[in-house]
Amino acid sequence: MPYSKITVEQVELFLRAIHGGSVVANGLPEIDELFDPPVDSKEERTLVLADHLEAVVLKAYFSARSQVALPVHQPANKAGVLLQVKDDHPQGSVDLEAWSALYFRYFSPVSLPVEDLARAANVVP
Repeated sequence: MPYSKITVEQVELFLRAIHGGSVVANGLPEIDELFDPPVDSKEERTLVLADHLEAVVLKAYFSARSQVALPVHQPANKAGVLLQVKDDHPQGSVDLEAWSALYFRYFSPVSLPVEDLARAANVVP
């Protein structure tokens, strides 16, 4: 994988776009080496990358929860999300906090405003 071609800005723009339901025309989808087998359409490239990023984030998030002996599951409702975010943050694991923020902001089936997530994590948005 051509990870050296990927920038933080590209990932951030991509995540914001897919979170808003947009097809991403430039940045990450333009890196041909990310697609094996090759993918031609912008729409399909966006979907392939979104699926891959979701799998990476979910695996890392679950791993981080396991490392601090927290149960691994995906909450099914707002109350469950807020409780899980609250549980993720006082554990003293920067990795867990980061993966939790990424997962719940961009990939959780239960979508909440960033302000609600920040309040549950006891951080400033």
